[in-house]
Amino acid sequence: MGGWVGQADHGTRLRLDRKEAGDFGQTEPPDVRRLLEQAGVRGPNLDILANAAGITARVVEEETRSLRSDRNVRNLPAVLVKRLAARAGIKLAGRPPLSKQDQASIARLEQLRRSHGEQRARDASIGEAVCEVTTRLIRPA
Repeated sequence: MGGWVGQADHGTRLRLDRKEAGDFGQTEPPDVRRLLEQAGVRGPNLDILANAAGITARVVEEETRSLRSDRNVRNLPAVLVKRLAARAGIKLAGRPPLSKQDQASIARLEQLRRSHGEQRARDASIGEAVCEVTTRLIRPA
């Protein structure tokens, strides 16, 4: 138990440790959407999982707690989305594929990166290739 805090003439209150306090004073159950947002889930997957029938706040809390304790998890929101979708039997849409032009630009960047140490004089600089890719990704045709 935490102990008593405060002065006798100003009123005292019992200080509880977090484990002892529990959900004291919490009037409504935690919201699934809020828990997913706190875990870093964003975008269309947030809406799909927040409205899924098989996913409750308790399930989200358990999975999040499990993933946070796992040192191998690098991207908690992505792994959480995959696990919850699998648990609820939901098939989520992936990202749309890159166009062939974008794939070619990325391959060119990779080629420039690899050959940068061997041959510095190239007909296109890495900066130009980066600008080309980012311009296409920001302003698709």
